[in-house]
Amino acid sequence: DRKALPAPEAASDANYIGPSGEIEERLTDIWADVLKTDRSLIGANSDFFKLGGHSLNAIMLVRRVEKFFGRSIPLRVFYHLSTVREMARFLHTFSGDEDRTIPAAGEKEYYTLSSQQKRLFFLHELDRYSLAYNESAEYGLEGPLDTERLSLVFQRLVDRHEILRTSFGLVDGTPVQKVAAAAKLPIEWLPEGRPSEETLRKFIRPFDLSEPVQLRVGLMRLAPERHLLIVDLHHIITDGISKGVLINDFIAIYQDEPLPPPALHYKDFAEWQQGPGQRRLSAVQREFWLEQFSGEIPVLELPADFPRPPVKDYAGGRFMFALGREDTAALKSLALGERVTLYSVILALYNVLLARLSNQDDIVVGTPVAGRPHADLERVMGMFIDTIPVRNHPAENTGFRQFLQDLHSRTTACLDNQAYPYEQLVEELKVPRNTGRNPLFDALFIFHNFEMFLLEMRGLVIRRMERSHPISKFDLTLEAVESPEGLSCTFEYSTNLFRRDTVERFAGYFQRIVAAVTEDPEVKLGAI
Repeated sequence: DRKALPAPEAASDANYIGPSGEIEERLTDIWADVLKTDRSLIGANSDFFKLGGHSLNAIMLVRRVEKFFGRSIPLRVFYHLSTVREMARFLHTFSGDEDRTIPAAGEKEYYTLSSQQKRLFFLHELDRYSLAYNESAEYGLEGPLDTERLSLVFQRLVDRHEILRTSFGLVDGTPVQKVAAAAKLPIEWLPEGRPSEETLRKFIRPFDLSEPVQLRVGLMRLAPERHLLIVDLHHIITDGISKGVLINDFIAIYQDEPLPPPALHYKDFAEWQQGPGQRRLSAVQREFWLEQFSGEIPVLELPADFPRPPVKDYAGGRFMFALGREDTAALKSLALGERVTLYSVILALYNVLLARLSNQDDIVVGTPVAGRPHADLERVMGMFIDTIPVRNHPAENTGFRQFLQDLHSRTTACLDNQAYPYEQLVEELKVPRNTGRNPLFDALFIFHNFEMFLLEMRGLVIRRMERSHPISKFDLTLEAVESPEGLSCTFEYSTNLFRRDTVERFAGYFQRIVAAVTEDPEVKLGAI
């Protein structure tokens, strides 16, 4: 009974020391904004991670500090100066970097593609009928729905975000993107009644990248005040953060709330990323990645139920399981004690699982990064997300605590060098192309700190529905979502390789590893 509870009071810290000086005051403002917490709770010696910080908003914090002070803080350094005072001392010590402002690209007939878009354009050209890169979502709408307003809102979103009216093609053999001055987005009405697999299959179809809009919206009437909304976008124009931008703008427009015009568009980022400044940075980081992948590159061989098909077709399944509050609290305590993030702990557990399943001690796991190297890009919609391959060595005679520290150091170093494009690394390493595998890694790890999706506006309740057409771009993907109830985990797996009951056993093994390392963080990996 929430109404019966007293008003919450912020716990006071007896050792609280307020910020002092202009730099600490400004840092406290930035921290409060990133952590979405009361400024008065942040002292000069408050620890970022004890205040609720995690790997995702740590990167956001570093980007905002870089924008305001003109000085960059490498992530590997930030983890060792995670208080306002320590950060202020660091900023006092170092002089400003060169100006990294992202300029507007100006009006041109067409624009270059970002490195992320180039990869997706290439994959689209290989198979124009694939649905592997359709980013679709379904939403249940309950309450009075103004369909005319809904149509107007989506049209205004297309008008607002240039990337939603961008087409892709070749000019003199080079892939480019072209922004249309205007584009119409009609809502597709689907047959009334219960959504069938056939109806959804007809709606979620391949995109033609030469068309001006890589977005479609479908609406199905289930009952007088119940509707199903389906939004389908091609990955070349969106990523996870962009979907959040789109939802926030959708709510604001639907409720007639004012929105400032976007300061930047995706084409501005793409031109800047491919410009001389970022190319110089990429060249500096090249040596780091060549060192990471020196010697023979490992190929993960998990115990599959079926022979690997010669050509990957992305057919996939999903198995969900949970780590409860007690296990999650134990893992968080372990992370805090080791001064690493929960992200690093789960990634370490996943590496141990893959090592034990494959009987290999040289493991490469891909992990997505936001790919927004500047604070001005936080509210820009487009395809920024990139993937970095992290190589670790979970040897049997290594204790988990030592492995966790090694993995955390290596992962943060990889994050600090993410400007070097993954595609360029693959080309540089001359990885043999295999139509049945992904280059460099076949296992992926995704970590979210997102809350459950539930919105209400003008009496209309919007709920995010479970995805209805699972695919798997990799042999095995572990997705972990932190919530108040604990960690919700999902194994997304290739159904061409694994049966569901096999993946269910994998989940049991993973939980067994969690129990072993929380009971004894010094446990040898080979003894689990």
